[in-house]
Amino acid sequence: MNIPVFLKKLIKDKLIPLDKYTKDATALAAVMDFSLSDIDQIQQHPERVILSGSHIVNWYLPSFENAFYGGVMTILRTADYLLQKGGMHQRFLICGEAKADVIFGNIIQAFPELRTCEVIVLNTIQAIHNIQPADFSIATLWTTAYILLKVQNTGLKFYFIQDFEPLFYPAGSTYAQAEATYRFGFYGIANTISLKNIYESEYGGKSIHFTPCVDTRVFYADNSSRKDNPKRIFFYGRPGHPRNAFELAITAMRQLKNRYGSNIKILSAGANWKPKDYGLEGVIENLGLLSYEATGDLYRSCHIGLSMMMTKHPSYLPFEMMACGVLVVSNINNSTKWLLKDRQNCLLSYPSATYIAETISEAIERYEDLEYIRVNAAQEIINNHADWDVEIKKVYNFILNPETKFINRETKSSGVLMQSNGSIFGSMVFYVKNGYRHYVPDIHWINNNGYTCPDDIQIVSDETLLNYLPAHPTPHFWSFADWQNPPRNCSSMQMREIAASRLRGKGIEVGAAASPFPIPLHCSVEYADIYSQTTIKDQLYTGQNPHSLIEPTLITDLEKLESIEDNSLDFIVACHVIEHVKNVLLALKNAYNKLRVGGYLVLVIPDKERTFDKQRKLTTLEHLILDYQNPSSERDREHYVEFYQLAFPTEPDKLYEKVDKNFREQLNIHFHTFTYSSFTLIIDYVCKNINPWSSVWSQPTLSNPTEDIEFYFVLTK
Repeated sequence: MNIPVFLKKLIKDKLIPLDKYTKDATALAAVMDFSLSDIDQIQQHPERVILSGSHIVNWYLPSFENAFYGGVMTILRTADYLLQKGGMHQRFLICGEAKADVIFGNIIQAFPELRTCEVIVLNTIQAIHNIQPADFSIATLWTTAYILLKVQNTGLKFYFIQDFEPLFYPAGSTYAQAEATYRFGFYGIANTISLKNIYESEYGGKSIHFTPCVDTRVFYADNSSRKDNPKRIFFYGRPGHPRNAFELAITAMRQLKNRYGSNIKILSAGANWKPKDYGLEGVIENLGLLSYEATGDLYRSCHIGLSMMMTKHPSYLPFEMMACGVLVVSNINNSTKWLLKDRQNCLLSYPSATYIAETISEAIERYEDLEYIRVNAAQEIINNHADWDVEIKKVYNFILNPETKFINRETKSSGVLMQSNGSIFGSMVFYVKNGYRHYVPDIHWINNNGYTCPDDIQIVSDETLLNYLPAHPTPHFWSFADWQNPPRNCSSMQMREIAASRLRGKGIEVGAAASPFPIPLHCSVEYADIYSQTTIKDQLYTGQNPHSLIEPTLITDLEKLESIEDNSLDFIVACHVIEHVKNVLLALKNAYNKLRVGGYLVLVIPDKERTFDKQRKLTTLEHLILDYQNPSSERDREHYVEFYQLAFPTEPDKLYEKVDKNFREQLNIHFHTFTYSSFTLIIDYVCKNINPWSSVWSQPTLSNPTEDIEFYFVLTK
């Protein structure tokens, strides 16, 4: 992003004398900024992705002059695929000063089918405020991630990671600003497995990776273009880009020229610079920025190619040079060794000018003997790096459903399966991790999470299992498509899993008792109840296992949610709880306040027509509004009367004695009754008059009249 004029003036007037890094870093510190609320808000909103029609993709890019330049071309190639194969409309938001028509011309020169795209320049605050909604938004450089962080009108956010960008800078302010973007909560699209591993293992991100490929129409081997003498050495020279080790390379080139003289010709390309400015006249000929096709021609004319990369990602150049039959020389780098294999498909050097010169000298003097390296390299490109469509299809599938690839997120390396076959737990299987035991519902979960049944199930005693704290059951994986259109033939437990499938972060479940909700394992969850564990144990239903009872850490109810800070939770789950609440509208209001923006309230509600409440009157919206506006103890008492008259019939002569006793003790009953239709009206009223929930997901009661007794709502703040 270009630095605003006022900041340039500030630097000029107030901060001189400062070195260039400090001036640039100071300006970036003022522009690339975020607050606690920015970083805390949930970034992913799948409910905002349209269910049908053409999806819209917003790409956030810095300004660029050459669409054929490696990283930019990969972005445009991906956009072209999303348009042609996925039918997605592409919108390019250029972050900084640029001319939209020039950028558009550059884009369609490289990919003519992108002529339907939009190009919008974000060079003012107003332009940023006017960003149009999109289903998917993709940051492509760390500076663009700062803009996307604050964008609210998009569904899913992605980060197209093509290098470890903090290493573009010395350890300091700008390094820290670049590194912070990896913690923004975007889904990662990583160029190479190395970057994927970094994003996931070091920053806790979720990502897919693709492997770079080459365009074999441009980059291919043709030895007829390569003359025997002089030996032509290509050098990727870009002063001002420290990651390419320009300084080491030119020092090595001087040594080589001194040694071989006119027997070698050293050529450079990739940036416009003058050799005489670096004392390299007569040593290196710089060809500057070449066209895409000319680059392939250049490689085919060269014998040896030097491409250095000091960050955690390989340059595209080794791929392209290998495809053209060049003997590649590069530096030793643990992050690129999956591609660059010393003396198999390239020669690797330590980062020393003399060592680099010696490595290239070997390539010159043993060029014919090392032909097998060039052959191996070209064949590897053909076998593994010649089909961009295969790689970009992975990206396309990930954008549509970024959670699919995490079906095996919890693998046997991160937890163990245990079974006791004893009198307490019977044949129940548990997933045990971090001191907790999670009930495993079926063999499908076992198979889908990397285990083999029965080989991976440890047989232990009941006592061993009792050493672990009870926790919620392990849910199955459900895709975003399942969330959008749940199967109607599923079970109530499966629908509960689907209702919880979008949850992430930290939250609470209210009223779990011995039947905790199937919250995803990657979530952090606390439990709240109006009773202590001892009291709950005395109230368990027949058939509930007291050893599955969750101990509440918060003593409160859904109506009050005491001791919980506003805007602090990513989700609240209340299964068969809302009907126990006296003031339903107040409970919904308080839940809204406790959630962060993008947080979820998951409600599972018993259907009056399928439970013991069937004979009772349906609670009306008007009644709930009255409870909210004018709470009444006497009105609450009337619910006890109705409950013991119609839900749990009591002999007439004992009715009021029982009502008085239980009302005095505030015994927990179903205060209200609902059907799917009646609750839909309630939520509609709440959204219009109390809290503006951003979206509502719901599913009516399932079809089995004896087993399916509940319906489902998920409200998003």
